[in-house]
Amino acid sequence: MLTSKKILLMMMGIGATMQVVGQDHAEEKSFVFFENSQIQHDSLRYQSYAVKAGEFIVFQWLTDNGGEPGNYSVAESVMAFQVENGVEEFELKDEEIFSHQGLYAQRCRCQDRRIQPIHSGVIHGKKMKSGNWMIEIDTVSIGLITGKTYHLLLNGEFKSAKG
Repeated sequence: MLTSKKILLMMMGIGATMQVVGQDHAEEKSFVFFENSQIQHDSLRYQSYAVKAGEFIVFQWLTDNGGEPGNYSVAESVMAFQVENGVEEFELKDEEIFSHQGLYAQRCRCQDRRIQPIHSGVIHGKKMKSGNWMIEIDTVSIGLITGKTYHLLLNGEFKSAKG
């Protein structure tokens, strides 16, 4: 006859031999820019975001965050902003980032899974001889639901989305 103690001991033994196999997925990042484009988003609910044809250069950093260990999922994060066509160098500070459609978006199963407007920080960019852009980003956005601070510190070479 199996008693509750024996069942518990058997379950503990089974649990001790089980292993969680973690996800082996390297984080993927993309640093691109789109010429003659513009950012379009739902400014009422901050749920949708797209790059459309327009009169600006749109810079976009995209990452899959390396996924969640154990459940084999990936959760994209996007940081994007736009500047006027024809510039060779720029610096955006604080409210200028917001006025240039600066945003941080998380596509995850989390409370702040939406677009978070960027209201503070500095973004500096300089066009290189190759036509690519060297961009330095140090921005802060606040989660619309949680109030959590999201600090992005990025430095990278942005290449044309055309290839």
